[in-house]
Amino acid sequence: MATVTRGYHIRTYPNGAQQRLLDRWFGASCWLSNTALEIRSYGYRRAGLRLTGNDISRWLTQWKRTPGHEWLADIPATILTQCLRDQDQAFRNFFGVKKDGTQRKVRTRYPKPKKKQTRASLRFQDVHKRCWERGELSLPKLGRLKLAEALPRTTDGKLVEIPDTVTVTRDPGGRFYVSFKAEVEVAPLPCTGRTVGVDLGLKHLATLSNGVKIEAPKKYFAAQRYLRRQKRAQSRKVGANKGEKPSARYLKQKMRVGKAQVRVTNQRVNFTHNLTTWLVRQYDEIHIEDLNVKALARGMHAKSIHDAAFGEFRRQLTYKCAWYGRKLIVTGRYERSTGVCTHCGYVTEKLPLYVREWDCPQCG
Repeated sequence: MATVTRGYHIRTYPNGAQQRLLDRWFGASCWLSNTALEIRSYGYRRAGLRLTGNDISRWLTQWKRTPGHEWLADIPATILTQCLRDQDQAFRNFFGVKKDGTQRKVRTRYPKPKKKQTRASLRFQDVHKRCWERGELSLPKLGRLKLAEALPRTTDGKLVEIPDTVTVTRDPGGRFYVSFKAEVEVAPLPCTGRTVGVDLGLKHLATLSNGVKIEAPKKYFAAQRYLRRQKRAQSRKVGANKGEKPSARYLKQKMRVGKAQVRVTNQRVNFTHNLTTWLVRQYDEIHIEDLNVKALARGMHAKSIHDAAFGEFRRQLTYKCAWYGRKLIVTGRYERSTGVCTHCGYVTEKLPLYVREWDCPQCG
């Protein structure tokens, strides 16, 4: 049994009062993030000050006592603290520094101001312990949340350990989710003695070395006509132009577009989960290619590349192989595989794209 850190994403149904509180807290988190970013940027430009989240947190304590900002005292302190910590992490990513002081391989862009939009998230600490032991989730100043499914349990039937932080997320469709991490034990799968190579493509999402071809679902292309029609309807509503106050119909239509986009995303992720889980259960050793997905997504088939989700496929396959004791071998990006005989290793001359099958002149 191996101990792994597993993430859980469960839909929740807050009541009307809880939704109104979450809307206020989403706005407060956005305001604090933008205010802190403005202060830190201004301080560095004018005086070379490198302010941190701790510095802004001290000012936040004074803001709660300042006339006009008393409403900050009604917001859970953990939400505001976690907001400043997230901004610190964004600046560390920009400067290319990890938490332990080492250098990151890739630097990110300078943090941008947050926009007030449908998608938002909050992080909570101090989850109510007694409610968790009863199989319920209760958050500070929010109360108990109704969940779509029961809290996860270990193999012996006990609830997983209470998480340090719980994230409440609202997606573009207006649905609410809670996310948290927990350490659980995972048993390795029995050996099958089979090895397979997986080649990713656009027409067939996965072509296996044993001849099995799995068609690409193309969920976005299936919903593209409906999405195009709904977005066109949104563009005609009052509020679509810059500077206009969004009307009720515009917000309703925006929610309809968000639900359609979330539906496509969920269908794509569900299909990828089913495929990767099936591969891990059927084969002990899996070979895949190291694709440069970012470069492919900048080409002429960018929309199809994003719809196929090559990066998500590899991410899921990587951690599932580590969980269940499988071996994942990644072939080098510049290592030639086309035109190489799998039996004797003979390398033929470069083959044109229309040649799908060929006979080895050395071993037949």
